[in-house]
Amino acid sequence: MPYNGVWDCGMQSLSDWPDASCVRMTGVIYQRLTSSPPFKTQQHYSIIMNHSKALHNPVLEGGGNANPRHGLRSIGWAAALAALLISPQTITAGSFSTDFSSQPAGVQIYGDPGDGTAGVIADGALKLTTLVGSITAGMVIDDLDAGEAVSAFTVTFNLLIGGGSGADGFSFSFGSDVADGGISEEGSGTGLIVAFDSYDNGNGEAPAIDLKIGGAEVATSKIAPRSVLAANKFLPVRINLDNDGTVDVSYGDMVIYTNFYTAFMATPGRFAFGARTGGSYDNHWVDDLQITTSTGPQVTPPHPLVVTNLPGASGNSPETTINVTIMDFATKVTTSTVKLKVNGVEVTPTVAKAGDLTTVQYDPPGLFEPESVNTYEVVYADDGTPPFYTTNLFTFKVVPYNSIVLPAPIILETFNSTEEGALPAGWVETNATTSLNPGIDFDDPSSDAYLSWTVLERSRMDGAPFDARRLNVAPGYLNGAPITSLIDGRFVYAESDNRGGNQIQMLFSPDFDLTGKSDIYVSYNSVYEQNQDSLGALEYSIDQGATWKPVVIMLDQVDIVLNADGTVDPVATLTNVQTDTPEVDDGAGGTRRTAYGEFLANKDFAAMGPYISGRVNDNAIESKRVELFRLPAADNQAKVRFRFVQAGTGSWYWGFDNFGLYSIPSPGYRIGLNFGADEPDGGKKGGLAAGDKAGVSKVAQANWNNLSGIAGTNTAIVGDAQGASQPTSVTVTWTCPNTWSSTGRGEENNQFAEPNKTLMLGYLDTGNASTTPVTILNLPEALTSEGYDVYVYALGGVGARGGGYRIVDADTKEVLKDYIRAQGPTNNTDFVQVAPSQATNVWGVGNYMVFSGLNAANIIVEATTANGLGFSGTPRAPINAIQLVAPPSSTPPPPKPKVSIEQTAAGVTITFTGTLQSADQVEGPYSDVVGTSPMTVTPAAGSVKFYRSVNR
Repeated sequence: MPYNGVWDCGMQSLSDWPDASCVRMTGVIYQRLTSSPPFKTQQHYSIIMNHSKALHNPVLEGGGNANPRHGLRSIGWAAALAALLISPQTITAGSFSTDFSSQPAGVQIYGDPGDGTAGVIADGALKLTTLVGSITAGMVIDDLDAGEAVSAFTVTFNLLIGGGSGADGFSFSFGSDVADGGISEEGSGTGLIVAFDSYDNGNGEAPAIDLKIGGAEVATSKIAPRSVLAANKFLPVRINLDNDGTVDVSYGDMVIYTNFYTAFMATPGRFAFGARTGGSYDNHWVDDLQITTSTGPQVTPPHPLVVTNLPGASGNSPETTINVTIMDFATKVTTSTVKLKVNGVEVTPTVAKAGDLTTVQYDPPGLFEPESVNTYEVVYADDGTPPFYTTNLFTFKVVPYNSIVLPAPIILETFNSTEEGALPAGWVETNATTSLNPGIDFDDPSSDAYLSWTVLERSRMDGAPFDARRLNVAPGYLNGAPITSLIDGRFVYAESDNRGGNQIQMLFSPDFDLTGKSDIYVSYNSVYEQNQDSLGALEYSIDQGATWKPVVIMLDQVDIVLNADGTVDPVATLTNVQTDTPEVDDGAGGTRRTAYGEFLANKDFAAMGPYISGRVNDNAIESKRVELFRLPAADNQAKVRFRFVQAGTGSWYWGFDNFGLYSIPSPGYRIGLNFGADEPDGGKKGGLAAGDKAGVSKVAQANWNNLSGIAGTNTAIVGDAQGASQPTSVTVTWTCPNTWSSTGRGEENNQFAEPNKTLMLGYLDTGNASTTPVTILNLPEALTSEGYDVYVYALGGVGARGGGYRIVDADTKEVLKDYIRAQGPTNNTDFVQVAPSQATNVWGVGNYMVFSGLNAANIIVEATTANGLGFSGTPRAPINAIQLVAPPSSTPPPPKPKVSIEQTAAGVTITFTGTLQSADQVEGPYSDVVGTSPMTVTPAAGSVKFYRSVNR
């Protein structure tokens, strides 16, 4: 966020500093030091850390201060600092600017393969590569400073990566030894390089944005998924090198590195861009390039700086830990002043100092939500007089993952009491599988032992004739613990991979009595791998197999036929005859290929759309997971039966373990308030139908309440309970300066698909220096008894405008959830969450916010642009909708289990939480150990034992 002039941190007294947030400017920062009377002191080239919302994820190379758990190592900082240039010199500035409407003077372009597709300026952009393989292209800019040593620069441009099969990447380079010619994604020379690496060579190094100095990588920031890096649209890039050796890098709306200390040495040099494709390829295009340089003196940072921090901007585990390293410079960190907040809540980290490095570590309890956006904020002071406080705010996003909470089962079949080659009592198989090698031989997958579903030992999957890929596990959590194995002992299995001909294999369960049971779910540990010609499906019956209902239908995602609006066409998907599915008798003495629907017992294909699940061909991990499905027709039924079917032609396999039936009360209770329903022209085009399911996918609901006008009170509010409308006693009152529309009013900023397009259409329009209150009274116990979350949806007609949002108790006027500062995105096609905690003068980009863990029965949701909370010259704080959401489950996941082992005089003492398990091999199988923590064991001489702790 650039500012011209003086930024006043706004501190009223020294006691305000720990929660302060300032921004860097070029040259001078003013700091308010006292409140009575106020005065200011001037410090040149001061550094006040990160006010932005995303961050770097560095892995530092070099020696010293090793942290083997996280791979963080510091380079030889002292030697680099000793060589910094601090003597006075004449300051010059170079500049370069082009929109690539034509080839600018002073550049050389390399890499045209001869057909004019790459290494060229075309269509108003620099096209380093197009969708052509095996190209290395580059653009080198002549020295902008006539041989003077450059100590600082700012480079901005728009960058497009994507459109192809994905390789290899793009680079920015500056240095004295940048080469002429094509330049790969690794960059050129030994100066400063920013590498946008989009292709993973198999060791997990990409996709990522890397920093290099001296030809060596000093930091890497993983970007996941790859589509975030290779978005196939122009995204703004900003690379800033300051004269203290720190670097800032932003890409799109992510700040990748902020004040990252590189020990860069001032040097004459040239700027260059490069890109490469190989067997796979992407477009790598650049537009609207601007460069400014400075040859002023280099300086030593006057205050301590954060030099490493984890987690990074994206691709983070739900169990991620927070690790921050602060380096001393002219002054030192006072460790007693270090504070850490996670999602706005102060926590107690472990703080340690070794030499000039201070480490801040914290292991948050539980799991971060899938795809959630979270923040951590580090505040510390130095030992100067007066002390100088620094605030760092970082944002990180968690990867998508499955997280399932299961209560005690009603029915559980583990298959462990069934002999190999048999089935449990009451389970029956039928098949139409080609017999290849008559006879029963479980060491031969082509024998009749594998004509159909059968119980096997897990150990058969460890080696020939099978392979360990069957034992893979997709990332996921069960009852708060990571899932490390899906098979425990024996399991039931259908083989197709090692066989020829047809495999059509059906498995029927016995009838289960669920009389008096409600909210029925089926769960099982699924070991499934999709092939381009195979189907795996589960159906259930409540009338002993007379009729069947769908649970899930797994197909290769490329075989799913879509309608013009992107929805599934289930009839075409299930009736199109495939070219490689199993063959059946054609009734005329021959055979014919089949359609997927022929293997289903339920033939009502038109209703199958919600149950068709696209899986990834030949992916050995994706479908290895705990599955959980609601069975609405099974509630209170006395005879519930299941039908598993696998069909293919040498088409991988399907096995499962721990088949269970559960009663899982799922509150699923929500109240949705859709404002501006009369927009855009008074015709109520912003109103949702009762059956329209809209909102963020994980909390989407039907039965939205459509509210019109700039002010009003509504007492006819309904709730939504899993699609059913529920009357309430809730009263909603609102008032605002205006209503407006995100499309249809001359401002076009709504690219959502329906029905979310309608949800985000009309809004309460909070103008400049005004506040919109929405008062919600008499919330039902279904929300307040266990706490609820408030989702505020905010999308105006123009992006990059914003304001502040908070929740106040309507009775006491106590602030229940303090301000989240948000600015709207431009032309987003999906929901983007604003980081839940924003420092002063930082407005996160997004179109919805979440305020979690509320219990008050009467609240006020406030949106404001007053009191300095507005963003941009024409600030707006729109409210399109408010959603009140009950917790996803009444049974919260238990804390993560822990285990530690210590050698004592009595033997080996094991301290643990959860259930302790032991095994003779690290890969298992594990069995429960009887006893309580702490437990002391005496190992036999020469024996080996492995222990773990799990949640039950």
